[in-house]
Amino acid sequence: MISLAKLQEQFYNGFLNALLILLKKDGNSNGSMTNFRPLSLMNIDYKILSKVLSVRLRKVLHNIIHHNQTCGIPGRTIHDNVHTIRSIIECYSRNHEPIGVVQWDQEKAFDRINHDYLVELLRRFGFGRDFISWIKLLYTNATFRIKTNNAISDSIPFKSGVRQGCSLSGNLFVICLEPLLHNIRRNPRIPGVIPPGGQYPAVIKSIFNDPSANTTIKLSAYADDVTTIVFSVDDECATKATFQLYNKASGGKTNEDKTLILWCSDWLDPPPFESKVNRNWGDFLGVPIDTTGKLPSSELTKIVSNVRRQIGLWSNIESSLFERATILKAFICSRFVYIFSLMLVSNNIVDNLQKEINNYLWNQKRPTVKFKTCIGKRSDGGVALIHLNTMISSFRIKCGLKIIDPVPRVWKFYAYQYCGIAIRSYAAWIWSNLVPHFDDKIYFFGDVAVHTGKWLKEGGHTLINNSEQTIYWHLIYRRLFQQSICYQRNTHLENSPFFKIIHNCGLSSAAIEFWFLLAHYGINTRARLGRNDEEKRCYFCDLPETTSHLFITCRFFNEVYLLLMEHVRRISGLSISREEDTIIYLKIISDIPSRIKQRQITYLVGNYLNVIWRFRTLSYVRANCEPIFGCVKTFNACLKDIPYDNG
Repeated sequence: MISLAKLQEQFYNGFLNALLILLKKDGNSNGSMTNFRPLSLMNIDYKILSKVLSVRLRKVLHNIIHHNQTCGIPGRTIHDNVHTIRSIIECYSRNHEPIGVVQWDQEKAFDRINHDYLVELLRRFGFGRDFISWIKLLYTNATFRIKTNNAISDSIPFKSGVRQGCSLSGNLFVICLEPLLHNIRRNPRIPGVIPPGGQYPAVIKSIFNDPSANTTIKLSAYADDVTTIVFSVDDECATKATFQLYNKASGGKTNEDKTLILWCSDWLDPPPFESKVNRNWGDFLGVPIDTTGKLPSSELTKIVSNVRRQIGLWSNIESSLFERATILKAFICSRFVYIFSLMLVSNNIVDNLQKEINNYLWNQKRPTVKFKTCIGKRSDGGVALIHLNTMISSFRIKCGLKIIDPVPRVWKFYAYQYCGIAIRSYAAWIWSNLVPHFDDKIYFFGDVAVHTGKWLKEGGHTLINNSEQTIYWHLIYRRLFQQSICYQRNTHLENSPFFKIIHNCGLSSAAIEFWFLLAHYGINTRARLGRNDEEKRCYFCDLPETTSHLFITCRFFNEVYLLLMEHVRRISGLSISREEDTIIYLKIISDIPSRIKQRQITYLVGNYLNVIWRFRTLSYVRANCEPIFGCVKTFNACLKDIPYDNG
């Protein structure tokens, strides 16, 4: 189909018709279309073709796009932009020199790209006819329909822009923006800054492998988020003229109302710029930075308040222990970990947030499993609870390893000043007598030097390899994680996938949580809480209610146990002994080679334990011993969802 479309130079009718969904941007919406982001939903064949072209394009982007642009280019990240901007502000603030940092806003940047401009630009960059014909094919006779309030509009011609939601669009937009960035870099009227050591060939060679490379920093770009430098009104006018020239060629439009200048000076008032001037702090790619390169205290307070508000909202939703751990990682901590990875934060703030996180995990109740066990992986008996200090430390170390790797990054000029003392014994080239070196932890790269130096001293690897275990988990298991006591009392667990199979056998989240707490001795029975023999007695017999008694030896649950044994024998041909390590800690599965049978038996045992505990709790709350028939019925109902081998 795709080959035929290329021969005919067009796809069949409807292939390029997208369903356009409007996503609301962050902040308050006044109903204006500018406050919505159009997301194009395409068919699978289109996605496959665009992905193939995107993979091919990504292989050459680093050769044609300057290192000032980081979006969608392998080896470059958004962190590079923030490091550069923050370092420039820190440097000028430390030297008490005035500087203006401009955040240029382009209105609907992705939706205004002229298709003729895009095709001509690909040709000028040297792309072959074959590749360009594929791009033209994806935009020839393309249409879209808008879905609003469950109503779909008629087809509308797609005459400009690149599709947001398409894997190819980001790379194409970066190419379209490169002429603008190139003109800014080569324009002598637009100022830049020379980083520390940027005038010395020896220092330049250690970073760019080319002693004659131009080190002047005039801009930083992540897709359409372009940041430049200004010192005077003339600088602003020259940059604005360059944007206007780009707009005429590409169809873009500069939003002057949203273009902001952060003026960094504690002694000089800003010149009369045309754009709006802020003298407190600015938001750079989602990271608030003040005029000294620090995280503004007002924004830090908002972050803490927002975390507490989010925890309060999520606390109203009933969830299990592991579901709450996932919520913390995906919805709560993700909102501030990105900022903390790029800015310094006091230990008091981090400790307070960790307490809030721990309290939410345990639903504002007393923890029944050690914190140092909870931070481990779930397969090792943990909950994968985020440890903020270790998370921040891992980001610092990763930044430090980027400093000593051979990939050219312009912010390394600033980093060398703070990391030279701590890391030079592991990377001698970062030390130079041509630039001053500081041993100062109050700056970001000073903190990076401390964490990275400790990591390397402990024998940590010096290369960033995504295939290896992450730095975070290295730190957790090397410095903090404490294995549960159940491993000492049940030695067979060392070579058993006990906790891993519990999470992968299809049990409900409530059953998994109960079994996890039971295995960690976190279930409070009457024998543990009772103050006398009467209070310690089992609710169904006269013996003390221990976990071993309740789930293993209590005669009241004989019928449920026999039902469990019958199903285990049918699945595996083995008899299950009535012992704690065999049932609660799954010693039986060590004799079963089949993974599906292991999962089936784990599912049976998990429901057996959970059904008994639920029956016991219900009887205790009602102060009435229900007949065992109800427990058997509940256990039988669980068997309909037993895992099976579907090939």
